[in-house]
Amino acid sequence: MKNRCQVFEKSIGLYIIVLIMLFYSCSEDKGNYDYKAVNEVIVTGVTKDTSVMRGEVLNIHPVIGRSLQASEEGLEYSWSLAGKEIGTSRDLAYSVPETLNVGKYDCRYVVTDTKNGMKYFVDFNVNVVSNFSWGYYFLCEEPDQSTVLSYFSSKEGTTECLHATKIGDYALGKQPKAIIDHFGNISSLNDYFYSFNIITSQGDNPVIMTNNG
Repeated sequence: MKNRCQVFEKSIGLYIIVLIMLFYSCSEDKGNYDYKAVNEVIVTGVTKDTSVMRGEVLNIHPVIGRSLQASEEGLEYSWSLAGKEIGTSRDLAYSVPETLNVGKYDCRYVVTDTKNGMKYFVDFNVNVVSNFSWGYYFLCEEPDQSTVLSYFSSKEGTTECLHATKIGDYALGKQPKAIIDHFGNISSLNDYFYSFNIITSQGDNPVIMTNNG
């Protein structure tokens, strides 16, 4: 009986030693982790939806903040329109090509923190419209009966009246008759469309239809 008690006491002592070693190793292991708070990038000031005419410069000036300490050191930037990169500067100054089709484009601004590899994304939309968009239209006839389309934009700050004798590659005919406009909404795209027909009595293109976006 005495031997059994001695064995039992030795077993208890062994278990206690093992438990102490496990507790010590766990305590030491906790000290091996060094958690550092990430100084995250916070981007504001990018409008969700914006419009720009073909030929104009699209200017966007984002506001960049940090969650811990204000600093833009080590940041890289990328702007894309319809999946194509259009800028790598902090701010965007993009000259919209005259050849770019009118319509709404998905755009993205990416800020990369090169110190830790983290990327921050801002998605927005740009609606590209033609030079002739929202505003006032006048169909005029010159002394030689040629047609001139005059346009004054309703955009705030506009002071210049535009004049055109052709739409794209199509020359306006002679003896202007009418402008017929079409406006509607594409429910599937949650977007609008606007176009008009220019009708003349003479010329190679007596009816010209525009797509103003």
